[in-house]
Amino acid sequence: LAAWVLSTFSENEEKALAVSLKNAADAALSIIDNGVPETANRFNGSHP
Repeated sequence: LAAWVLSTFSENEEKALAVSLKNAADAALSIIDNGVPETANRFNGSHP
């Protein structure tokens, strides 16, 4: 289990991580600009 947890990301995992980090940053900025309810409606369930 430790080897799996500590292993490097595959190419597909790295791509998915980049998308997830971009979405998280966009959501954080949206909270500042638009508030939590609007951001939750925009982001919840809309991204893989």
